[in-house]
Formats: sequence, C-alpha cells, structure tokens
Amino acid sequence: MSIIQTAKTNELETNKYLAYLFENLYKIQLFESDNQDPVKLNEKFKLMAHLLPWDDNIKTQFKMKETSR
Repeated sequence: MSIIQTAKTNELETNKYLAYLFENLYKIQLFESDNQDPVKLNEKFKLMAHLLPWDDNIKTQFKMKETSR
C-alpha cells in the first residue's frame, strides 16, 4: 500500500500530511555520510517512525475535518 493510500486509510488530510512528511524527512538527513554509525542510523529510524500515518500525534495533527451534509 502506498504512503498516500495509507494516509487516506488513516483519514488524514493527505496534502498537508505529505508536505509535513517530506519536510521532516529532509531534516532527518537519512542519506548523510554519518549513516555508517549504527547508533545514529537507529536514532534516525526512530525519528522516522513518528512520521508514519498511524502515529497518534500524526493522526491528531492531520485528521480530516468532519463535514456536515
């Protein structure tokens, strides 16, 4: 399942979530040269886990608004 489909499944505002995701993935600098250090790499993976669509903070921050009919 794609990240977009997973965001939709978790009822997130997809565009806002994706903008946040890409901005923060850039900040983690996953592809920097210090990634040879397993400790630093593990820290980066932990940071990435908090960006996933099913994370409680992400769900709270990007939850789609209820619309009335």
